[in-house]
Amino acid sequence: MKENMKKEKKETILKELEKTRKEAINSSGKKYYSISLKQIKEMTCKFQTKSREVEILALQNNIIPKRYQRNLGVLSPSEQVKLLQSKVAIIGAGGLGGTVLELLARIGIGELIIADKDIIGDSNLNRQILSTETNLGQSKTEVAVKRVKEINSSIEITG
Repeated sequence: MKENMKKEKKETILKELEKTRKEAINSSGKKYYSISLKQIKEMTCKFQTKSREVEILALQNNIIPKRYQRNLGVLSPSEQVKLLQSKVAIIGAGGLGGTVLELLARIGIGELIIADKDIIGDSNLNRQILSTETNLGQSKTEVAVKRVKEINSSIEITG
């Protein structure tokens, strides 16, 4: 969580998180608290903050955003926070780069930087996850940025 978020604001958001959290049970029968993407978005608007900051605060207080609940068997809440606070640069949004980019967005890497000067061509369609008929001729970087925002709007992506 960035230190620039004022203490009072954090406390107010935390109270809202505790009020809106729902009890859930994981696949091994263990109880935990969760919060939906819709609830996170509502708090983001209400408190004029980034959804990633709300997610981090939730995780720091053992309230698991539903989008990350399947990570619980592999990652602890504090490890998920580390991912949300991490930054990764990917050079190339083609075959491997596009797939890696999508997986990093889904697991919750907080900031992604993508670099690729190529455009999507016909020969990419059969082997590159970001390539579709509707985005032929478009910049791979622009397509990658759009795709990541569709997958996980809580993370920052630049290209």
